[in-house]
Amino acid sequence: MEIKQDKAKYFGPYPNRYSARQTMELLQRLYPLCRCEGKLGRPCLYYQMGLCIGPCDHEVTPEMYQKQITKITQFLEGKASKVKQQLKVEMKRQIEALHFERAAELRDIILAIEETVEKQHIIFGDFSSRDIVGYSERNGYRSFHVFFVRNGAINGRKWGILSPDQQQSMEEAIIAFYQQPNNMLPKELLIPADLDQSYLKTALGIPIIVPKRGKKLEQVHLANENSSSALHAHAHLLEKFPNGLREAK
Repeated sequence: MEIKQDKAKYFGPYPNRYSARQTMELLQRLYPLCRCEGKLGRPCLYYQMGLCIGPCDHEVTPEMYQKQITKITQFLEGKASKVKQQLKVEMKRQIEALHFERAAELRDIILAIEETVEKQHIIFGDFSSRDIVGYSERNGYRSFHVFFVRNGAINGRKWGILSPDQQQSMEEAIIAFYQQPNNMLPKELLIPADLDQSYLKTALGIPIIVPKRGKKLEQVHLANENSSSALHAHAHLLEKFPNGLREAK
């Protein structure tokens, strides 16, 4: 899917369509927006199910609607853990007030957050948005691998292979990758030490980090290993189909 050059705010990437759908359904339960025509006096089914903000039942001001939008944005920007903690406090309050049905609803939402957002392995504790680049070379072929880290967890990846007749440098290949409309720039990019940090920073306009130790360096090494594996598989296909990879289709 290509991202339109408009004023909308995009979030992602998600590892697959199912994951994106799960997140959307969870947000509809947490922070419902308008899902009806908004005719007062005729509460819609979605409102009765708690999935509509309810302009069909009561007045919804622009400020109220914007508040929901802000909460959704914060959630998608990595504040799901804070939301979960707030829900736990509210669930406890509902139990103390003997409102067990509402407490059960909150419990289900908390479980949904854990299933939808927290089920991925967290590799960074700061929940920042960053990409991790690795690359490798083999017999004139070069490969680069990009991990997408969102909310502290790897939730997507892409890779590319450059043939011997492609003259662009690895830095130029990475820049071209992010110039594609469906590849969003992260807040920062982690790269191996032998890539040109200054050149990438100038071209992409984001912080470029060369990790020296710790988890960040481990993930760069992992991206390098994935690039090497991709080249190994590519070489195997070339050996099997020497007249071109099209025969493999």
